[in-house]
Amino acid sequence: MRSVVLLMALSLLVAVQAGQGAYAFMTRMIEGKKWVRNDSLGPKVYAVVFADEAKGEDTMALWSPNPFAYVRINNTERGLTFYDVYGTKRFVPYNKMRTSHLPVPLGESPIYVVGHALFAVA
Repeated sequence: MRSVVLLMALSLLVAVQAGQGAYAFMTRMIEGKKWVRNDSLGPKVYAVVFADEAKGEDTMALWSPNPFAYVRINNTERGLTFYDVYGTKRFVPYNKMRTSHLPVPLGESPIYVVGHALFAVA
């Protein structure tokens, strides 16, 4: 019985720490950026756009309350950088045939997309 209570307490502690890490990363992603707009990109697909005018970049936070959804993003010649809720980074370079229009899977956790100010959601 004690081990079950200890295991439950440990799992709660890990969940709280993971949430704190995700909140800290979100804060770092939008710190110093100017809010531009909120978007609804389809049925239950949402985005918030922030601009970093000094770098000429936009940061878009995308998510869906559904367990899965997809959105298509137009890549730029500079490429796009994707971050998950824990800060894992993935850079996608521009390739006219393969990566000019990217299907991006979304879920309940936000995905952050950073790119040149001209990138758009299709």
